[in-house]
Amino acid sequence: MEPMTIQTMIKILGRGSLFLILFLGFAVLSIAQENDFQLWTDISVSKELSKKWDLSFEQNLRFGNNVTRLDKSYSNISVGFNPADFLKLALMYRFVIKDQEDYYGLGHTVAFDATLKHKFNRLKLSMRNRFLLKYSEVLAKDDGKIPDRYYRTKVEVTYNVKKFPVDPYFSIETFLNCPRGEHPYFDAMRTSVGAEYSLSKRKSVTLYWLNEWGLNDQLGMNDYVLGLSYSYSF
Repeated sequence: MEPMTIQTMIKILGRGSLFLILFLGFAVLSIAQENDFQLWTDISVSKELSKKWDLSFEQNLRFGNNVTRLDKSYSNISVGFNPADFLKLALMYRFVIKDQEDYYGLGHTVAFDATLKHKFNRLKLSMRNRFLLKYSEVLAKDDGKIPDRYYRTKVEVTYNVKKFPVDPYFSIETFLNCPRGEHPYFDAMRTSVGAEYSLSKRKSVTLYWLNEWGLNDQLGMNDYVLGLSYSYSF
């Protein structure tokens, strides 16, 4: 009997990760009474304009309150630029519809991304640095024109399994709140594990499990998320 190789082990884990994510989702739904279980879905379409430029659109629906209400709707449009193989820059605009309990409020977000990436054989590493300006209900609030400022860092590790359509990944992300006139502080952290399934060269589906923990003034506000994404590129 031949010894089990690392690629074989990862292939087995990749097959089982989809079932594990579903199991964890239903488990948390049944035991997390003081936390919120959510379902996030999104569809993205991207167009390669040239070797260095691309344009993308993404529609994201997030259901909260134990998947009983639509919590947020995000509509993103972004332009990406690749000045080098290891670096991607992007500018994004996001239109937000957010549940305010009695009504749905409107918001706008502008973000700038700088993503560093490197590949070691079949292992891919990336670090995305994102600076955001978030405007909440510009016309409805006196301070709506004063944006909330955030700096987010996301590190992701992905493994491409040879001759297997599922790529497992793990990521961790921190949220640094940068209020005007105050010292910056971390108010949230995310960890995520998932698997991307390639339907074809242009289409893929991703299933993932995400935990978000509130820190400092958001301490105790924890979200457990089952997510499903579909992407198409042309």
